[in-house]
This record gives sequence, structure tokens and C-alpha cells, in this order.
Amino acid sequence: MKKHLTYWTIILLLSFSVPVCIQFLFRIFRLENIGNLNHIGLFEFVFTAFVLPFYLVIIHHLINKKFQVRGYFAIYAFIIFTCILISSSIDYINWADTVKNNVDAESRDFIEVGLLLQFITGLFVGELSLFFNYLFIKKNAKPV
Repeated sequence: MKKHLTYWTIILLLSFSVPVCIQFLFRIFRLENIGNLNHIGLFEFVFTAFVLPFYLVIIHHLINKKFQVRGYFAIYAFIIFTCILISSSIDYINWADTVKNNVDAESRDFIEVGLLLQFITGLFVGELSLFFNYLFIKKNAKPV
């Protein structure tokens, strides 16, 4: 029981704290105008769409290996979905607080479609990499 409580605490802390902390760093960069805002948007897109899903799958794989836990594929898929949703939402809030009122309606629509694309890409990459990780584990599993 204590092992499972420790396991889920580590999984949830490492899964949810990283996207929130990284997006708040991006928020500081945006609000303080550190660098070009176009490049920060690109970094946010790459983080949410590619880096975050791979990070989550690798973390789940390593923690499962350490605690010798199997299964929970659907729960990991839900965690990845939730983390990407949170990251995309914070990304939208960051953008809205800094430049939303300074652009025309067409540019706002373009950004909102880009954030939707970011979410869909991140979800696709995350779930696909989780699926390949599942196949890798299943293939290399030792029979009991």
C-alpha cells in the first residue's frame, strides 16, 4: 500500500509540476519581454507538442521500472492528455495576457488555431509514444 502511494505521488508530482513550472517560466519571459515574443511562442509550441509528451512517457517508463509496476496504460494516457491540456491552456493565458488586445481578430483566430494544433500534435505524439513504449515493454517482458 505504501509502495503504491509513493509511486502515484511521484508520478503525479513529476507529471504535473513540470508543465506548470515551464509554462510559468515562459510567462515570465513574455511579461518581461525577455527576447522576441515570436520565438517564445515557438518554444512554447515545441515544448507542449514534442518535449512534454516524450518527457512524460520517459518518466512513466523509468518510474515503472524502478517500482516494478505494470499496467495502468489508460491512466497514463489520461495523465498525458491532462498535462498537455494544462500546458496548452496556460500557453493561451500567457499569450492573452501579453498580446491579445494588441492584435486584430484575424491574428487572434490564427493564434487560437495554432494552439489547437499544438494541443492535437502534443496529444498525438504523447499517445503514440506511450503506445510504442507499451509495445516495447510487452515485447521485452520476461514470462513469469
